[in-house]
Amino acid sequence: MPIYLLEPSGAGVQKLEQSLTEFRQHHRLKLKLCDALEDFADCLPNQVDVQSCLALSRCILPTVRNAQLMEETQLFPQLMQAYPDDRRLQASLDRLRQEHLEDDSFADEIACLLHDCGRTGKPSNAESAGYMLRGFFASIRRHVAFENECLIPLIEHKACS
Repeated sequence: MPIYLLEPSGAGVQKLEQSLTEFRQHHRLKLKLCDALEDFADCLPNQVDVQSCLALSRCILPTVRNAQLMEETQLFPQLMQAYPDDRRLQASLDRLRQEHLEDDSFADEIACLLHDCGRTGKPSNAESAGYMLRGFFASIRRHVAFENECLIPLIEHKACS
């Protein structure tokens, strides 16, 4: 059963279920990126695949930013419209927005690291690179897990009511 919510502007109808489908797709892409970054980190310092490194450097920012944009401009407003008086939800969404800023900054650093590594064939400091990569993908995985545990049930609850 589709969930119809008025857009914040009142200009039409949004299907929260469509947002959920897109949200899950972004989660799949982010987790796939995390797996690729983990594989790369596991190969350090000696087995750097230059082409994979360059490909990762090109996809990390769009993957992260597209997911964040969808969440902040589409999903979060729809959730707040569905649960307008839920202060805990508002606090959680505020926290997720802050994490987006941190993840975006970290993704930019990782993209530069991967680009440099792709150009030279090795990281300037393999231990530091591995630490950065692991910190980034662990953070992304925690973020996705929180959204899966807290936001998706709220969306699904509206679908059943």
